[in-house]
Amino acid sequence: MVKKDYEALKKCILQDYPFEYEWNDDEYYEIFDKCYNAILHDHAQINNPYYSNESGGFIRLQYLDHYVILCHRYANALWKNGKNEAAEVVYYSLRIRGGLDLFYRTEFGPCFMPVHALGAVIDSHSKYGKCFKFYDGVHIGPYS
Repeated sequence: MVKKDYEALKKCILQDYPFEYEWNDDEYYEIFDKCYNAILHDHAQINNPYYSNESGGFIRLQYLDHYVILCHRYANALWKNGKNEAAEVVYYSLRIRGGLDLFYRTEFGPCFMPVHALGAVIDSHSKYGKCFKFYDGVHIGPYS
């Protein structure tokens, strides 16, 4: 399932990005795999059928909230691994498809949940704890 979701996400990201970009599977897949599995672990901790079932946590890219979580975690991990341009490309897709501004440098603890977060703007220089949840139209920031 990881490889299938990686290919689907990559397709979405590259379709959204308006500029030529050379995607490097050799460098980016390993980072994706770690992010994906960390999210599965997080989702397994949430007792909600939108995130987990008796088999454990799951990710469904057709759920906007899951798309946002995956894109943010992935862009954040790419940035932390020095892949700044790739982080920008993923961040662009998150904004276009997610309808919110959630910069990849923003840090979230485990189990963050953007719930129907259309129009949300989250400060890019902040850190949020475990199970941080935000909704549509929320604006947090700027920092001082």
